[in-house]
Amino acid sequence: MCKALQRPGWLTDLRFKDAAGLALHRGDRLDMIAAAVRPFSSEQVLRALEAEQVPCGVVNTRLSLLKDPQLAANCTVMTAEHPIAGAMVFPRPAARFESPFQIRHHAPAIGEHTVEILRGVGYSSGEIASLQRQGVIRADGALH
Repeated sequence: MCKALQRPGWLTDLRFKDAAGLALHRGDRLDMIAAAVRPFSSEQVLRALEAEQVPCGVVNTRLSLLKDPQLAANCTVMTAEHPIAGAMVFPRPAARFESPFQIRHHAPAIGEHTVEILRGVGYSSGEIASLQRQGVIRADGALH
């Protein structure tokens, strides 16, 4: 790593001569590495480390992960339309029991199914209307 990051002086830095020193000066070491890689892109650092056979890999952000070509090729992420949010990208379930996987329902809006649920557990229309007037529930069923 020292050679890949063009920091040969790190090899002779006495703070890092053994495991105890590496642990004791962990903060310094991490700060030094961060400063050394900061001017470069992740791809540039990855190439330099790989050229020196340093085990490494890119840590993706959520956005870069969703755009990863390998995940797209494996159908690990998918896009579905939501009536409020529009196109949404998200991971497929890890366990797939049907092929191809389909989204049957969108995530509900606040109050979208309140009336249906309350009726299902025995509330009358009058009781539901009273709860709505009191502001206890939002039961307009509209997608906002």
